[in-house]
Amino acid sequence: MFQILELEEFELVRSVMKATGIVRRIDELGRVVIPKEIRKTMHIKEGTPLEIYTSSNGDIIFRKYSPVGEALQVAEDLCATITETTGLATIITDTETVVAAGDSGVDQLKEIALSQEVVKIIEDGKLYEKEGDKELLLSKWADNWNVVMLCPVLVKGELVGSVAIIAKEQVELGIRERVLVKAAADILSKQMNA
Repeated sequence: MFQILELEEFELVRSVMKATGIVRRIDELGRVVIPKEIRKTMHIKEGTPLEIYTSSNGDIIFRKYSPVGEALQVAEDLCATITETTGLATIITDTETVVAAGDSGVDQLKEIALSQEVVKIIEDGKLYEKEGDKELLLSKWADNWNVVMLCPVLVKGELVGSVAIIAKEQVELGIRERVLVKAAADILSKQMNA
């Protein structure tokens, strides 16, 4: 998702950016190596797509690219539809953060980092449904929201995110909820494949 920041917004972002003290030189082909420590911390692997932003004062910012963010309006519409139909909170994620939320009650979850357990389930590429009393915390910053069901989203065979139903309390899923989540993942996949 490309977003143009106003100058004061950019200065706010810049104020929270953390200096690493690491300096790298650009080689003759225009390449720069991102240090291993930063790649590990930021979960950047070989082949991870990065967006490059520039500012008027000469800053260059690399940001991990989220294909789900490119289909943001569709993702938000799908979340809203599932939430209205089922009465259950619905979110759409990329592989590391919440991208869209189904109602104002979970809007504050947008852009929070997913827990490592949820990231692992997305990476496994399989449908997840809560079993018994076992809880799967969405994020350590998510105020006790747990994943009840999660369906991965694949684009050209690559995992790019998920559609999930979340809840703070115990909920029972029926066929309707399962079908809607799977259909939303399929629609999102087809939208991004187009």
